Amino acid sequence: MLFFGSFGHEHVNWSKGVDGQMPGIVAISAIIIGVLSLRFSPLDQTSTTAATLSFIIAGASLGFLVFNFYPAKIFPGYGATALYLMLAVASILSSAKLATAILVMGVPMTDGMFTIIRRILSGKSPFWHDKKHLHHLLLDLGFGQRRIALFYWTISAILGILSLVLSSKENYLQ
Repeated sequence: MLFFGSFGHEHVNWSKGVDGQMPGIVAISAIIIGVLSLRFSPLDQTSTTAATLSFIIAGASLGFLVFNFYPAKIFPGYGATALYLMLAVASILSSAKLATAILVMGVPMTDGMFTIIRRILSGKSPFWHDKKHLHHLLLDLGFGQRRIALFYWTISAILGILSLVLSSKENYLQ
């Protein structure tokens, strides 16, 4: 989970490029982490707290999404960092496996890794912004902002459900 907490912030932060993209991904991730907390851990104080925190994060993200979906009326800005930190804490408390956190955040993490590698290989700082993230490339191909956000949400939901299925099979084998 340390990986998710330390690197997850930047990968999710890069997912603010299209209206509604980030709060949808965070809501899906929080719901998956909450379900994992209740489903695969013994119901103790820590797993109940993790589930409660996860569902609060999901609710806050969905409430924000109403105003952030295209055309956005409000934007997350740097204040979204607290949301990412709470998501990282919930994933640590939930005892979710590292693979689960990586899978749930698969699209932003993959985009982030490719972005860092691409920038370093081109001799640029990995921290300097550009317009070559996946959502920028999809915009250039003619995808609308709503369609891109829905694409990210769909992939995140599929990967999240896959993490639930994989976690349940692992638990049955033990």
